[in-house]
Amino acid sequence: MHREYNGKMVNMGFYYTNIPLRLTPEHPVLCIADLREPQSVWRFKENNALNEDNLKWLPANQFTDHSFIAFPRLLETQDMELMIPELCELIGWYVSEGNVDKSNGAITISLGRDKPHLIMRVVYLINHLFGREPGVDDGGTATRITFGCEPFAALLKQFGQGATHKTIPSWFMKLPHAKQYAFLRGYILGDGCFSEYFISATTSSEHLAYKLRLMLYRLGIIHGLKQREVPDTIIDGRIIHATAPRNDITISGDGARMLDRGMGLCHDFGERTSGGFAWVGNNYILIPAQRIIEEQFAGTVYNISVDQDESYLTVHGVAHNCLKHLGAAGIALREGYERANDGNNPDSIAEKVMECLNEHAGMELDLDAMKASLDRIPASQRNANSDEAMHFVEKMYSGIRAFRAAAWQARLPTMGGSKDEISDARVWNDMMFQEMHAHAKSHPGAACVLSGM
Repeated sequence: MHREYNGKMVNMGFYYTNIPLRLTPEHPVLCIADLREPQSVWRFKENNALNEDNLKWLPANQFTDHSFIAFPRLLETQDMELMIPELCELIGWYVSEGNVDKSNGAITISLGRDKPHLIMRVVYLINHLFGREPGVDDGGTATRITFGCEPFAALLKQFGQGATHKTIPSWFMKLPHAKQYAFLRGYILGDGCFSEYFISATTSSEHLAYKLRLMLYRLGIIHGLKQREVPDTIIDGRIIHATAPRNDITISGDGARMLDRGMGLCHDFGERTSGGFAWVGNNYILIPAQRIIEEQFAGTVYNISVDQDESYLTVHGVAHNCLKHLGAAGIALREGYERANDGNNPDSIAEKVMECLNEHAGMELDLDAMKASLDRIPASQRNANSDEAMHFVEKMYSGIRAFRAAAWQARLPTMGGSKDEISDARVWNDMMFQEMHAHAKSHPGAACVLSGM
């Protein structure tokens, strides 16, 4: 859903990325708030301030550069016996430097001719997995390793075709850690770089970059993700036009050492600092804000609706829709209370009550989407979680409708009201907000940890 908006916008910047998060002021994010000196992450860890029990939903306009946004780690594991580590590694090579010929299904992995040890590794994997010798062509600007295997080619199509369309399917994101490290070994050896202090990789596929972020956070590895525009280049006299921005992933410090060990490599990243501005918890990565700017905005804004759960995951962390509406309603009622307390014109108080009711109407639309997604679950697949979610939706419906009926009965949207009447309305709205807060905190990003990225 989208709408035209003219008003304040909160522009948030975070460590480890140059990709901003822009939200309307009432839009809530899951965070740990009001910590001082965000760089002192280890001191916060020692005094238990970065405890996941301290997470709360906070409207964007109350978020400060002393806060940490929460990014949930995907904890579910679903193994697939056929996906042995060597196969996962070869898939990593394909995602970094491979393609499948659309005409004949031939699989090609292209590597620099100056890397004979890597070429030998890919040839070995193909021979070991499929019992055949691939063709090796040293012509052109790279060495092309080509072989045919129809079932494997069909599998690889799930990982995308072409550099800008590469991805990682959802089922692969749930494999055991050892198999994902094997995948990363192939991917980073094929498309990455090792320096004295860090590991880096670059992709023109935004979707792949976000899936790699999910995978690295799942493994507990802090990393940077930055986007940059790429100018045209000339190779062998040919002009190569950039078709998409580049997404640079960089891992340093403890993260680089952890990733290197997991991949079974032996690089020495020196004695530099752990590089720990962020913190790895059992269920979340907590990332400190670096810059918060409130600016004027006029244009289209979007409400993201996610099946069964109105929380969703951005590249930075978790945000929520229904809480946004209740938060905005709370702000409107607070302003209405201040006007009533100051003895303002009743029409101006009624205006704020109507703003509140409009936000409740927006929340009803979100609840409609949640209910529709729950109704689509076949009876054979329903369980205690889906039943609990449906009960919660019905409970929120009842609260909104009862609030609306009471407000119109008291003529608050037309005649305004006393400060006591507006105060009672604020308490009612706050009770619904706390109900939604408790539900959202227990299911943050649950429906979208995979699909939402």
